[in-house]
This record gives sequence, structure tokens and C-alpha cells, in this order.
Amino acid sequence: SSGGVTKAVDRLVERGLVSRDYGAIPNDHRGVLISLTKAGRRTIRVMTKALAAHLPESTALVRELDRLLPE
Repeated sequence: SSGGVTKAVDRLVERGLVSRDYGAIPNDHRGVLISLTKAGRRTIRVMTKALAAHLPESTALVRELDRLLPE
């Protein structure tokens, strides 16, 4: 539900992992853009490396995620 997503995003914002940008979608003032912060990208990298260590078959996925995440 939208309420459940809002609560989940609130927790990520509180932890500094994502940021909200209101009005970021042209012609839709209700739209909210959620973006990873630097801390969020670091957290994703740590998690994917841990995943790769435990599931070697995920190595290709981990490389692709690392390529897609800007510094």
C-alpha cells in the first residue's frame, strides 16, 4: 500500500540512505523522486559484496550493481 511504502521510505530517510525530492516529476506535483544517498550507495555495495561472498553464483549480479551505482 502507499502508506506502507511511505513508512518504509521514512525509515530509510531517517537512516540517511535515501532522499526525497518533491515536485521532481514534471507536470505532476504529487510525484516524489526517491534517490540513494552516498551512504545508501555504500550500504548497497557492502550488502552486495556480502551476498557475493555467500552466493558465488551472484557475482555477475554484484558486478552489474557496482557498475550501475555512481560514486
